[in-house]
Amino acid sequence: MTTLTLYRYPKSQIFWAFTQMQLAHNKLAKTPGLKFYKLMGSGSAGGVGLWPNWRVYAFLGIWDSIADFKNFQLEQSFAKEIS
Repeated sequence: MTTLTLYRYPKSQIFWAFTQMQLAHNKLAKTPGLKFYKLMGSGSAGGVGLWPNWRVYAFLGIWDSIADFKNFQLEQSFAKEIS
């Protein structure tokens, strides 16, 4: 199963969110059922602008099962997910 999850952070968490692009790899590498992942930033102006949008990040994951993804959602700490 493949998932693409977008996360929006408040201004007070911009620095933390940016650092997770580097620091989250150790935790993600040990996540049960996660076969592949990619952390991505986003652009301004609706995602296509030249400058980055420091408040919105994406997480692409390939999972062994839906249950593994649901467990990750319950246990992860990437803050507020965009609905």
